[in-house]
Amino acid sequence: MCNESSIDRAIFSFVYSAAMVDATRRTSCASNISRYLGDEDNVKNAKNTVQRYCEMIINGKEVSVCELATEVEKSLSGFTFGNAQKLINMTMKYLFISCYDNPEKRIGIANCDAPMDSAMRDFVYRSYRLFMGEKPGFYISKPWSNLDGVKGQREYLAYQAAIEEIILFKGLHIRRIEFDYLFWDEAKRLIDQKSERQNQITMEIWEHHVA
Repeated sequence: MCNESSIDRAIFSFVYSAAMVDATRRTSCASNISRYLGDEDNVKNAKNTVQRYCEMIINGKEVSVCELATEVEKSLSGFTFGNAQKLINMTMKYLFISCYDNPEKRIGIANCDAPMDSAMRDFVYRSYRLFMGEKPGFYISKPWSNLDGVKGQREYLAYQAAIEEIILFKGLHIRRIEFDYLFWDEAKRLIDQKSERQNQITMEIWEHHVA
């Protein structure tokens, strides 16, 4: 008979595996995904680090993604900070689904970051320029998976801060992870578009958005 703890582990493993696919898809790490989900000690360390982050967030604690992402980088050969943040944040995004029918629980565990990917990065960048009239502290000229080192962490933190400023400017009563849920599907329209077209699509998205 399966006990509750073994079921919990199985659920987390399922979510973590899905997040790992997102963190490596179309990046230089894609060919190593089977190894990243294997049984090596360093691979287990990365998984335990991500699980520790998720459990702290769920318990209402504030945690630095940058600090834990560095641990994940060290555990997974070939991983950049960009891959690590995506793995951590997508794991939390999938776990956040448990709040679907529980608004009170949603408030308690929404204190997590938004995953940085090409679609949302471009949308946040264009939205920030549209509303604030200036560039945010991150760039969109290179793949998000190439973010690395202190400079990469600064861009990542600037991305999170830009989302917060947009939320405040637009009077949206949501958290960063909810912003990602709210706009990711439409933001995909910006992928592979030139800057002028991205600006146009961004304005269209906001014009049709109902708070």
